[in-house]
Amino acid sequence: MSGAGAAASAALMLGIVCRDLILKPDNADQPGAIRLLQLFTYNYRRAWPDSLDFSAVLTGFSVVAVGLGLALAVRSLRRPVTVALLSLGFVWAAWGLDVYMVKMAPHWGQREVIEAYYANRRGPEEPIVAYQMNWKGENFYTGNKIPAFVSSGATFTTWLKQQREKGVKVMYFITEHGRVGGLKSEVAGKNYREVTDKVLNNKFVVVRAEL
Repeated sequence: MSGAGAAASAALMLGIVCRDLILKPDNADQPGAIRLLQLFTYNYRRAWPDSLDFSAVLTGFSVVAVGLGLALAVRSLRRPVTVALLSLGFVWAAWGLDVYMVKMAPHWGQREVIEAYYANRRGPEEPIVAYQMNWKGENFYTGNKIPAFVSSGATFTTWLKQQREKGVKVMYFITEHGRVGGLKSEVAGKNYREVTDKVLNNKFVVVRAEL
């Protein structure tokens, strides 16, 4: 295959890869942009945050990359196009590290939600509790000092009663968004406030409860 043919074929393959990053597959609940993150995570079913949309940026990178790939087929342009491709690769890496990963990270971890707890509490007399959680981040970001209940039920409600008897008036709970209803039912508190939302973290939420 000639150099021009190889360059055109490579540009075509790159275009297919770019299409998969830009478009949301049919019958899929996640956009193509999540494929980049899935190069670094083992759980492919974790939900994509609705607040993030990289389709425009990915389209821009794709158009430039495929265009340069096609231009590489022209012998007289190969030297400047090669320099342009190297420059594009540098910009792509910088965007991936400093924009894409930075914006995605809060939704795949618990640093920001635990930080929100410490910012909102009055002091250690208002503890945080992990409710039906077994993700380990809740242990890491609290120095392993958090009461953690993988499952709740009688063990949890008995412990909660003991805390009330000790005079604890306010508690914070970290849990998954879909478990907030069950949390409120078991805690039976006087008032609740969700300290964080899905824009900050689409998987975990911190709830303040007045006992």
